[in-house]
Amino acid sequence: MTMGERFELRIEANDDAPFTAMFEPLGMTIDIAAGDWITVKLDCEKLEELRIFNWNGGISIEIPTMGTAYDKSGNEISRL
Repeated sequence: MTMGERFELRIEANDDAPFTAMFEPLGMTIDIAAGDWITVKLDCEKLEELRIFNWNGGISIEIPTMGTAYDKSGNEISRL
């Protein structure tokens, strides 16, 4: 990726499995309802690695840069 580009990550919950997405190192959490999703747009010059870990009831995502999370309707829900 080059300067000014954005990386977009869509995180979805199964129809019968809501969960929590935690963004590290911030510790910010977003609950994702069953059948719902969020989109995270990361501002980055170069994305070399994106790490995702699962835990009982959720996932942790190590984000290497600043970004913004949106609900499925495109409404901003959090700045990361």
